[in-house]
Amino acid sequence: MLFSGSHHFEEIRTVNWADYLINVKTFELTYLSADETRELVERPVPDFKLCYEPGVVERILQLAHCHP
Repeated sequence: MLFSGSHHFEEIRTVNWADYLINVKTFELTYLSADETRELVERPVPDFKLCYEPGVVERILQLAHCHP
């Protein structure tokens, strides 16, 4: 299962998460660098390159703030 949100489990005190998520590992995703984001947008999988009109990739970086 994947849970996604803006709070850590420890911050939500209304539920005892330990009862539900006994063997769960948590990790935090941070922002990508501009180069990593550009790579993900232009080459989402190996040996496959997407071509965009000029300025589109920079606009994606600007809108997404380099978030995956």
